[in-house]
Amino acid sequence: MATMLVPLSYNRKFSDSFFAIVDDFDYGMVMEHRWCLDIRKRVTYAKTTIYSRNNKKGRIVYLHRFVMYEPMYEIDHRDHNGLNCSHLNLRICSREENMGNTRKRSDSTNPYKGIILQKENNKWVARLNFQKKYYHLGTFNTPEEAAKAYDEKLMELRGSFAMTNF
Repeated sequence: MATMLVPLSYNRKFSDSFFAIVDDFDYGMVMEHRWCLDIRKRVTYAKTTIYSRNNKKGRIVYLHRFVMYEPMYEIDHRDHNGLNCSHLNLRICSREENMGNTRKRSDSTNPYKGIILQKENNKWVARLNFQKKYYHLGTFNTPEEAAKAYDEKLMELRGSFAMTNF
C-alpha cells in the first residue's frame, strides 16, 4: 500500500514543512479539504473544519477519524505519531485500550512506567491498574526488575495495546 503526504498549514500561513501521511486511495478525498496542525502537549494531529448547510459555524474533523470513517469510537495510532494516518497505523479501540497505549510521562521522576521507589527501604514497587482493579506486582531491588514485572503483567492484560518499558 502506497502512502502520500498531505501538506498542512500552521498559523494561517501555508507551510511546506508540515505533512500528514495518508494512504493513496484516501488522498483524493483528503485533498478536497484544507488541513492544519493541531498541536497538543503530547501529540500533534491534522484537522479541518467541515461546513454544511445546517451548520454555518462548521465542525472540526480530525484526519485520523476522517480516513477511518469513524466518528463514534476511539482511534489509536500504533506508532504514536498523530500525523501518520495510514490504515496500517490506525486501529479502532476502546478508550481504555487507547489510554493503555500511552508512553511514560515526560515529567515523571521514575526511570520506567508503572514503578515507584519506596524511600523507607530503598526498594522498587511495580503496580498496575486495569479495569478498575489494582495489581501489586511485587517489590524489587532494581528499577529494571520492577519494570520487567510490570511489562509482563501489562502484556498479559492488554495484549497488542500494551506500551511496555522495554
